[in-house]
Amino acid sequence: EKFVLDRYGNVGIGTASPAVKLEVLKGSIGEYLRIGGDDAANGRALTFTSSTTTSVGDTHTINAQSTGGTIALATSSTERMRITSAGNVGIGTTSPAYKLDVSGYVRTTNAYLAPAGSAAAPTYVFSSDANSGMYSVSDNVVGFSTGGANVLTLNYGNVGIGTTSPGAKLEVNV
Repeated sequence: EKFVLDRYGNVGIGTASPAVKLEVLKGSIGEYLRIGGDDAANGRALTFTSSTTTSVGDTHTINAQSTGGTIALATSSTERMRITSAGNVGIGTTSPAYKLDVSGYVRTTNAYLAPAGSAAAPTYVFSSDANSGMYSVSDNVVGFSTGGANVLTLNYGNVGIGTTSPGAKLEVNV
């Protein structure tokens, strides 16, 4: 048997007893489903693959196979999230320029961000560009910068202007 159509209208490929409307069972690791595509030369297809490359269980991969492949998720016929071929993720934008690019408000609870592989204090940056804005480097330090230079720092109750580590209630470094 190549496929089964049971009396309930369920279709099974690779299984004689499909439990849902369409069940594709490979029975081993590897690509088990390919959707879309115009021909093998262009490779435009969405593929589904399973493997056992992790210690905690199987890895299931959805791949936009072409070189410029993008995966977009939509609700109510409107795109909401996109993963580009460069690995950038956009929420509320169709052209994300960063690893995570969000257009709109973001809410976070109990967030912690530190450089990968380090035990450094958390760093949060709130800014419209990379050279200015408000940042926090720990629970007790808040700073403001413009043009890449530190302008004001609040550090354990001390205020610093032009310094990131004020040693007095008010320290001005011009």
